[in-house]
Amino acid sequence: MAIRSLTRGLSSLYNPTTAKHFSVHSIAFQSHQTISHLPPQPLVNDLSRILSDHREPQHDLESALAPFTPQISTDLVEQVLKRCSNLGFSAQRLFRWAQQIPGFQHSKESYRILVDILGRSREFPFLWDFLTEMKSTESCEVTREVFWIVFRAYSRADSPKDAIRAFNKMLDFGIRPCLDDVDQLLFALCKSKHVNHAQEFFDHVKDDDGLNPSVKTYSILMKGWGETGECGHVQKLFDEMLQRGCEADLLAWNSMLDALCKGGKADEAYELFRSMRSKGIESDAYSYSIFIRAYCEADDVHSVFRVLDTMKRYNLVANVFTYNCIIKRLCKNWKMDEAYELLHEMSERGAKPDTWSYNTILAVHCDHNEVNMALNLISRMDKNDCDPDKHTYNMVLKMLIRIGRFDRVEKVWESMEKRGFHPGVSTYTVMIHGLCRKRGKLEEACGFFEMMIDEGIPPGDTTVELLRNKLIGFGFAEKTDILAEKMERSSSASIWVWLEMPCPDGEFQRLGSSVARVFIDLLLFSETRIKIVASMIAPTVGKTLLASAVIFISVVLALILFSPSFRFNQTLSISPPSERAEIWSLRRLIEWRPCNWWLQGYLVVNIDWHQMQTFALVFAAALPEKSNGYIRVDCYGGLNQMRRDFCDGVGIARLLNATLVLPKFEVAAYWNESSGFGDVFDVDYFIEKMNGYVQVVKEVPAEFVSKEPFRVDCSKRKGQFDYVETVLPQLLEHRYISITPAMSQRRDSYPLHAKASLCQACYTALQLTEKLAKKGSKLLEAIPKPFLVLHLRFEPDMVGYSQCEYSSLSPASVQAIEAARGDRKPWTGEQARLWRSRGKCPLTPNETTTILQALAIPTDTNIYLAAGDGIMELEGLTSVYANVYTKSTLLDSKDFRNMHGNTKAALDYYVSINSDAYVATYFGNMDKMVAAMRAYKGLHRTLFLSRRAFAVLTSQGLEGNSLMEALWKVHRNDYVMGVGSALPDCFCEFKL
Repeated sequence: MAIRSLTRGLSSLYNPTTAKHFSVHSIAFQSHQTISHLPPQPLVNDLSRILSDHREPQHDLESALAPFTPQISTDLVEQVLKRCSNLGFSAQRLFRWAQQIPGFQHSKESYRILVDILGRSREFPFLWDFLTEMKSTESCEVTREVFWIVFRAYSRADSPKDAIRAFNKMLDFGIRPCLDDVDQLLFALCKSKHVNHAQEFFDHVKDDDGLNPSVKTYSILMKGWGETGECGHVQKLFDEMLQRGCEADLLAWNSMLDALCKGGKADEAYELFRSMRSKGIESDAYSYSIFIRAYCEADDVHSVFRVLDTMKRYNLVANVFTYNCIIKRLCKNWKMDEAYELLHEMSERGAKPDTWSYNTILAVHCDHNEVNMALNLISRMDKNDCDPDKHTYNMVLKMLIRIGRFDRVEKVWESMEKRGFHPGVSTYTVMIHGLCRKRGKLEEACGFFEMMIDEGIPPGDTTVELLRNKLIGFGFAEKTDILAEKMERSSSASIWVWLEMPCPDGEFQRLGSSVARVFIDLLLFSETRIKIVASMIAPTVGKTLLASAVIFISVVLALILFSPSFRFNQTLSISPPSERAEIWSLRRLIEWRPCNWWLQGYLVVNIDWHQMQTFALVFAAALPEKSNGYIRVDCYGGLNQMRRDFCDGVGIARLLNATLVLPKFEVAAYWNESSGFGDVFDVDYFIEKMNGYVQVVKEVPAEFVSKEPFRVDCSKRKGQFDYVETVLPQLLEHRYISITPAMSQRRDSYPLHAKASLCQACYTALQLTEKLAKKGSKLLEAIPKPFLVLHLRFEPDMVGYSQCEYSSLSPASVQAIEAARGDRKPWTGEQARLWRSRGKCPLTPNETTTILQALAIPTDTNIYLAAGDGIMELEGLTSVYANVYTKSTLLDSKDFRNMHGNTKAALDYYVSINSDAYVATYFGNMDKMVAAMRAYKGLHRTLFLSRRAFAVLTSQGLEGNSLMEALWKVHRNDYVMGVGSALPDCFCEFKL
């Protein structure tokens, strides 16, 4: 939104009737060449897929392109380059391959597109080589407009100094810089928020001969400073402009008004506005729009419409961007009728609504699942000749999938094709992710995944991981091989994420990965899958070595399977429960271990594109010397939820280059809690371990001590750009803010230095206080060894919240559950069955016992029960597993009664991460934190019992040994494959 606002704001700044000397086309270079004959879309798709599939240096792209030689045309190359704008290296190879075709000559537009692609891909060495080649071969003139593209590329890449150096290199290409070039560079820098660098450059060149700044030049800089709210700089530039003899025009006055409004000086802006006419300056539509946007920001809708009425009296029409600001405010205030009326007014007054206008209203309908209203709005877009974009379709498809209207999903998808809209990676991602989360729609998700591959669109890492985990989790592991083969055939880069996980030394070993897949297939005991994997190994080892490879693998397997320490061969046949091997005796194939980029502080990347073989170590970004302000993380809930929120907050603080203040822990009667962060965790140890990752202070400076931090709502902030675009401005403005991170963070997209800070905080720096650690050690010593920790969740509030119904519970348990339910009535009938089959119902102690027995956990096992107060039906466990211990039985009764909720949770956590094994009946905050910490410590006997599997198997009528055997297989696969045993944010899969 910030980028869109800046672009539209600058475009609308100049009214063509009052400032004819300035056009937005002079700022954003555009080609006026039109494509007269568009190439067939299937041909564009085929070539785009080939470029996507051959993006690595070792791929033979030229051979793959050879069959298309007779069909290559200038228009076709242009279309493919536009489609593959994110594939800089492949795009350049396509360009050079086509260049060698006899009689073929690229258009000037193709040269321009490739320059833009290389700039967007940040392949700046390639870009300069390409420009040098253009100059030396005279194949295409290197114009000043080409340099404008370079200015924008460097500015977007946060390399303002390189953008300025590019300006100085224009002379090397025979181009003498002029004032237009200065304006373009200033515009690019200001648009990317590099206003300080723009000002420095301006100060350096403003006295050069032939570069005397104009009103337009000053207006660009004033607009840039105005976006930051720096009124002082704007006023200084305005005064300097007048001193240099430049007559301030309407553009300059509007820049002043805009800066004052954004700097919170609306009253001064209004006084300046009133004085404009006396100076011979007639205000235009944009002048009024400045105040409309300011009133929208202040949520003063009445004043907004008052200004609109004034504009009507002067026969002035606001531009589409201004109308969109009003629509956005009306939608936020749920004034939908007024928003629709404004759409109608826009059409009547000649400000035709654009896609953004409709999307703003559409977002509200989609958020409230108003299907008919949403689809009617799209129909209205068609009638008004406004083409829906990817955001339009993504919102509607996400809503329809969410509420289960798959009939409408199909119609919307068909309408996309009729309108000529070709879905990209974001639209396919919406479909795949949405369908994966819907019961019975996994096959359709796979279908869209295959379509995505066929279209030559590489899926994101999270999409690949989600689909793979869903297929394995639902017992469709064979499908992963089919999809993997499809990706293998296309050589898509994402296949490396799926099949070729990093080895410990950071290198990729293709054969090793394929052998690992053979082990997986034997575990799942499928001849078909073994044949498929054998065929996948063939390309790696060569056809002549296939037989040798299979024989080698067979010998290795025989040695492993018949070794005394390997007991899994006992499970390949149906065995009675008494002969079933204990779950912990199985040989694991995958473990989660801390990622190298976190522990070693660097990432191995290929940075030498010329040699394609040189690897270098790129160290994580150093901690900046100057902080942007102070952030306090406000944490709520139980200890482990607060710990998770705080860890997220550390990552956010590093992301925003903020100083972290010790967090505020909620004082909640519900949790029987009154302890703060320092009562649970060692503050000095935390600060010491976070040195170099993020700045931490115990208290804020004196200027902030007497006031509470400014509260910033982060409930809908998930990715790094959300925080950078919305939270960072608040931090810079108020200097001291408090946040509570959203529960569904997108940590995977954080830069590595922010992720490393989060990981360091969560698993290294958070250590219990000495007092609590001693209590934990005392409790640990009191538990008979070896022992298993069981995190059992069957408290009244837990069951009541789940809305599940149970039979055969004691009257006391039933009464406790009913008291805890409140207005959350239990599901009944078919809904209850579906709810239970989705794994939403907590396991009872009796059901937990059944699964433990199925896993061949001996009944004399020492079990420490990590649970809150009030576990119901506990005799269902203790009647079979007699050696059950709790905090209350092991600790002094008086000491136990005086403990708060956080203290109890901390002790359970301490024992759990130091136990011989950990089993959980739920996957809550504690389970996630414990599993990750155990993985960090190298303790891999961790397992989550499957509520879904138990519900499905028992609903099929299985009982006795049949049920035991089925439960064993489900949990065997989970344990062997390391499913759910660690959080993926800081841990990587390690194939054994």
